[in-house]
Amino acid sequence: MIETYLNTIQKLSAKRGLTNVEKKRLEKDLQAVSERLQKKEYQKGGFSMNKFDVPDRTREFYVYLQFYCLIGKTWAAVLNELHIEKYKEIVDLCPGYTPKIELALFYLKYKGKLTILDKDRNAMNELEKFLALFEPQYTINKKTVDMFRSRAKKYKMVLANHIVDDLVIDYFSSKWSISSHDLYEKEGQFQALWQRVLEHEQDHYVEILPQIVRALEGYVETKGWICITHYKSYMEKLLDLENATRFTRKLLKGVIAELIKKGFKNHEEIPAKAFKKFRGHFGPRDCFVLQKLV
Repeated sequence: MIETYLNTIQKLSAKRGLTNVEKKRLEKDLQAVSERLQKKEYQKGGFSMNKFDVPDRTREFYVYLQFYCLIGKTWAAVLNELHIEKYKEIVDLCPGYTPKIELALFYLKYKGKLTILDKDRNAMNELEKFLALFEPQYTINKKTVDMFRSRAKKYKMVLANHIVDDLVIDYFSSKWSISSHDLYEKEGQFQALWQRVLEHEQDHYVEILPQIVRALEGYVETKGWICITHYKSYMEKLLDLENATRFTRKLLKGVIAELIKKGFKNHEEIPAKAFKKFRGHFGPRDCFVLQKLV
């Protein structure tokens, strides 16, 4: 049966000829199939999608939405302990395409201003469209920034969901001239970047650690707060990047240690208290709440 499908694909592509768009999409699908076969991923689950299978597509959409909402509710548990209603403006660093912290603020009925800082303007626009479905009571202010190059304005309350791996990817893809479009278009590109980072793990750790510390520290004003979370990402699970997860966890611990040296205080009691009341997508070991004292 497999040979029949392969022969059909070969005959049709040779007979009809393929447009550039068709060729690009087919090559992308076949590359993904090849990589999944090599990693025995079909043993774990299927990847095909029938566009007419409405129940299946609905379930898939629901799973994603449920995931984002759970992260939002987990964040809400932490932010509730920080009494975020006191802050007229809250900052979310590099949120990407989907709302997580934004949903937390929605659940907490926050009414101030949320400033979103991200390098990707399109990602912020898509996030705003998604969030509009929930009609939050707060206003959204979008700013395009490069965390490693932009001059930072300082804020009283800074939030960062799963930011460390994003900064690693952004830093090294920029250094090695890999576009974000190419990076996420093909599964192999994303994996190849991580393999390159991990080939010289210690050297790259030493290189990027001060860059991330400098970037994060720069957004927090004296007496201000920064809350950072980290957990195994969807991409890391999908592509089985265990070593990448280990590297980013180690890096986050290094970042926290360096921030403490620079005058931040780690308030471990805040996430500990939050997660006594609520069990969410991440826990007290994955969440760091720091105040800049000097």
